[in-house]
Amino acid sequence: MWPSHRAVVLVALCTILVGYGALVDSPIIAIGGGLVGLWLVTRGIAFSNDLSTIYREIDVSQAIERSTLRPGESTTVSLTTRLRSGQQAEVHVDGGLPAVTTTSQPLTLHMDTNETIAQIDISTRWPIAGRYQLSPATVTVSNGLFQTSFDAGSTPDIMVEPASTHNLHIGMGGQRLSLAFGEHKSDRAGAGIEPASIRPYQTTDPASRIDWKVTARLAEVYVREFDVETDRKTVFLFDRRHTLQAGDSGNTKLDLLRAVGLTVLEVARRQHDPIGLATVDESGLSEHIQANTTLETYRTVRSILLDDAGTRANHQLTHTHMRQPITGEQARERLSHLFGETDTFAKQLTPFYENSAAYYGRLAERPLFDAIRSVTTSERGVVMCVILTDDHHRAELRAAVQYASRGSNTAMVFLAPSVLYREPSISSLDDAFDEYVTFETLRRSLAHIEGVTAFEVGPRDRLGTVLDSGQTRRHAEGINT
Repeated sequence: MWPSHRAVVLVALCTILVGYGALVDSPIIAIGGGLVGLWLVTRGIAFSNDLSTIYREIDVSQAIERSTLRPGESTTVSLTTRLRSGQQAEVHVDGGLPAVTTTSQPLTLHMDTNETIAQIDISTRWPIAGRYQLSPATVTVSNGLFQTSFDAGSTPDIMVEPASTHNLHIGMGGQRLSLAFGEHKSDRAGAGIEPASIRPYQTTDPASRIDWKVTARLAEVYVREFDVETDRKTVFLFDRRHTLQAGDSGNTKLDLLRAVGLTVLEVARRQHDPIGLATVDESGLSEHIQANTTLETYRTVRSILLDDAGTRANHQLTHTHMRQPITGEQARERLSHLFGETDTFAKQLTPFYENSAAYYGRLAERPLFDAIRSVTTSERGVVMCVILTDDHHRAELRAAVQYASRGSNTAMVFLAPSVLYREPSISSLDDAFDEYVTFETLRRSLAHIEGVTAFEVGPRDRLGTVLDSGQTRRHAEGINT
């Protein structure tokens, strides 16, 4: 509870009257000041009693008409306040709308003395995908001399889903595919579950692994190897550079890739995979969440994929410092130090290391490559990189995917073909088909890398238009498809 400006003025007046009365030896003036002070104390006690009643009896309700929306849609939000009995203080209530919303008017209401119910309904627009929760309403109680505030009321959720998935195509070469994940297998053999191969028995092998059927058939003792199951980490690489903003409202590259990322996230969560995420912008690695199986990590990754800045602001993000690649001069110095400047072997290796250092040095300035290099270096164990990007930076993309799939690591690449995110005119459909063929060549080249699966992601209707134009042209040229 704190005094208003009016109460401060009255306290100052009371002090002045009492002091002046004492100074001039005038009891009447001093008593007048004392009466003002007594009146203030009486009003303060009355306000305190009113406040206790209001705090105990007030019922604040916030309600959202529709709990699920698409970006840019609107819904009605209601704020209702009830008191069981009248009060001598005024009550002002401010609703807890997130800052992301745009409204026709503020979500506030005012209750004068002795009012018992008040309600306001306003239209709210939600332009950005994400899961949001209304904050508790702020109740301010005042009698003109004193006031105080406290939080009260329900906090409903609203889900602004990303792109509509009815027009979402995920596939290869125009063929729509479903996403499926099996159990995680490594390339190593050992005492796992799934049979992999047989080999001759060694003295260190346990008898339980002898394959008696094969042994009887070949007249030699053989044991069966099994695939080793691995605890795979699923780390999302989410490219948010400006080229990913292309496309129609609600169906941009970011919108559709975000929908795919959320689907993969749910699958990884059901399999209890450790989940991590890195985001990339023009300056490089902007956010990195280390892979973890905690619910907090899952919620934070999901909120970032949904682009909910408010939720992830409370999560500790990790920014990983990446060791810089060596230069050609550094490579030459290190080889000389190891083998000597005149060593023939060092001379043979120097050009190779100089070229390699120069190549990776150039790529280190590319945001996506740098992010993948940083993430795969900092994460221990087997990592599956889920790369959500487009085909704009092709040389960088190819190198980044190769780096992501090194060793036992794998990569699942979801590519947004730029040609599918702009409306082609009738005259440019042939060019659009040629661009799509070029993109498909890129996608296949990535899919041929060991440990890599590459998908195309785009609007289904736009892809159909481009493919139909290609079919029409081939028929016109007399080519049977």
